[in-house]
Amino acid sequence: LFEAARARARDAQDRGLLAATSMNLGNIATIRGDLQRALSYHRRAVADLRTLDRPPDLASALNNLGLTYTALKRWDDAGAAYREAVGVCEATGDVDNEARARGNLAELLVACGDLEAAGREGAYALALVDQLADAPTRGEVHRISGVVAREAGALEAADRHFAEAERVARERHDQLLLAETAREQADLYRRQSRNRDTL
Repeated sequence: LFEAARARARDAQDRGLLAATSMNLGNIATIRGDLQRALSYHRRAVADLRTLDRPPDLASALNNLGLTYTALKRWDDAGAAYREAVGVCEATGDVDNEARARGNLAELLVACGDLEAAGREGAYALALVDQLADAPTRGEVHRISGVVAREAGALEAADRHFAEAERVARERHDQLLLAETAREQADLYRRQSRNRDTL
């Protein structure tokens, strides 16, 4: 259905719809584990959105592109996508998308071993979600902040962040966030020799 919609958008020269279908097809490819196909679609979405005045959509597309590069371990490309997303958000005051981009950048920096920079980005992301009464990214930012704290050896702080991420996930019925938080909590509990909690 998305391919059919994309074909019609191409015929109508509707770049907005082309970008939207590309993002959805990229997400489907990611779920299927076809990262190269996902990368192709997310690149197309970003290219189309750069020609339009739709900053929130561009920021989301850049985040998706960064996540795909991260999954492919293309760290520099992922960092560039996240930083561009941050710039787009700063220019337009898009706090929620900026928090998401900075959180993703923090997780990337952990993978690269730069815990100091990861801590700065994570703290910035937390400050951003605290500006919003009901930030959609709150749970994800706390999960990532927990990862940063855990890797830095601040295990009690990590436990608090994971607990908040779990609370938000349950409140929002976000099963993916709940699963990802449980995985990170298990790693934390193992390091604390809390074997029963780990299991």
